[in-house]
Amino acid sequence: MVSVLVAAALLAASWNYNTERTNLEKFEQQIRDEIKQSGESKLGLLGPDGSDLSGQTIKIEDAHRDPEGIWHVLFSFKIQNYTKVQSGRLWWKYYTNIEIAKGVQSADEAKYEYEATFPDTRWGTLPGMIEVTTPFELVLHTTEFPKQRIPVLIKLYYGMGTVVSAAIYLIVDQSTSSPPATK
Repeated sequence: MVSVLVAAALLAASWNYNTERTNLEKFEQQIRDEIKQSGESKLGLLGPDGSDLSGQTIKIEDAHRDPEGIWHVLFSFKIQNYTKVQSGRLWWKYYTNIEIAKGVQSADEAKYEYEATFPDTRWGTLPGMIEVTTPFELVLHTTEFPKQRIPVLIKLYYGMGTVVSAAIYLIVDQSTSSPPATK
């Protein structure tokens, strides 16, 4: 009789353990699913007019030479976070056919000779449902200012390796001197 009671107690404990384990596994999967859904942000690169940045011709806002004669080209565009989720860490990569200061030979974009990668130090991460204008500085390792449009590919990496990109052209505003005056 005692062995029957012990066996029944062990069976009840085993059933309770299995039920708790199943409930815990379901809860763990539910948490993982919620984290996955909450962690998917969607960013876009926009031109000054608010439309998709790809293919746009952007006016150079400022261009000046440093003491070594290297050109610093400044322009702006917008970043939009379309979701309520924070973006995660932001990293920039840009490409040109003009040598970039602190850049290297392009390894993954055949249409461009040079690339440079750097973390976003202005925003770090982007909160959900926000649009911001970001100034961008392209440092060209050349003493002669390019006379033609400058093709540039911009890539923004965020979250868990998601990337958004835009191929643009930079031009000198025709209402200013061409090339820009040395400052």
